[in-house]
Amino acid sequence: MKKARKILNKPLSEQESVYLVYGEEDYLLEEFLQNYIDEFVSDEIKGFNLTHLEDDSSDFARQLKNKASTVPVGAERRFVIAHCKNYFVQKNTEDDILISLLSNFPESTILLIAVYGDIDRRIKINREVKKAGQIINLSAPRKGQLDEWIKKQFIRRNKVVDRKSISFLEYMFNSNLLQLNSEIEKITTCFHEREKLTYQDIRNIISRDRLLKDDIIFSFVDAFSERNKGKAIQILNEMLSAGEPPLRILAMINRQLRLLISAKELKSEGQTYRQAAKKLGEHPYPIQKCYRFCDNFSFSELEKFLSRALEANRALVTGKYEKNRLALEIMLLEI
Repeated sequence: MKKARKILNKPLSEQESVYLVYGEEDYLLEEFLQNYIDEFVSDEIKGFNLTHLEDDSSDFARQLKNKASTVPVGAERRFVIAHCKNYFVQKNTEDDILISLLSNFPESTILLIAVYGDIDRRIKINREVKKAGQIINLSAPRKGQLDEWIKKQFIRRNKVVDRKSISFLEYMFNSNLLQLNSEIEKITTCFHEREKLTYQDIRNIISRDRLLKDDIIFSFVDAFSERNKGKAIQILNEMLSAGEPPLRILAMINRQLRLLISAKELKSEGQTYRQAAKKLGEHPYPIQKCYRFCDNFSFSELEKFLSRALEANRALVTGKYEKNRLALEIMLLEI
């Protein structure tokens, strides 16, 4: 993380041509990329000089070489960001295309490669990356570092917390930085008028039961999006038994259907999930999942399910069934 800060503190004229950042913590990778864009890519040049690429297409290597070799328009540098889960992790048949790019990399381009997971530094393509620029491991902070990281997140939001509060957050969320960041945002929003926050303030906002409830809700949404009827109905019954209101569950299903429809439309237009997330005002993580699952449905199926959700809502409100779960189960059986 110190190396990442050092890079961001350098002026554009001293930036390397290529940076490969990797790690198991998606939040850190996304944070670094966003900070880099905020620091060096102004809104005026983004339209023509900032490109995001995913490595899940068959011609990824050629696309990356073409984009990196394109001359910037009205700017000093072009910025290309490659989001990778397959390349740079192991040998690929098209590595030679990228090796030829890296061995004669254009001075007018800065390439940021984000690898979501570990890499093999021994393979030839990564040796070429090191010659052309830097390789940085963005690992999650350890216990002592995590204390400092949590503290800084509050300071950035003009808040002060005590040691007990920091330890409590560590216990609740371990090193899940995405969840920690989300909870800290929620806490500071709830107490926006106060500078000093106490352990009791934080405990009143967060509870282990609530966290477990959130986890089971996310599992239910995933099962629904995967069209896994059996698992979705099983989790549905668990939520109902735990006291989750049927109308709230239905609202979650409704929201997920609308996200799937929006994601499917934007994906068909050729937008990446990150572009879609920005357009929809959502965090990239749930939109990435929608991109993965939306091909499981046709547009007509999604519209039909929205109609079924409306029918289920009507059945719940009017008390059509003796047991409310029947309205939800009947709808889920059609996915």
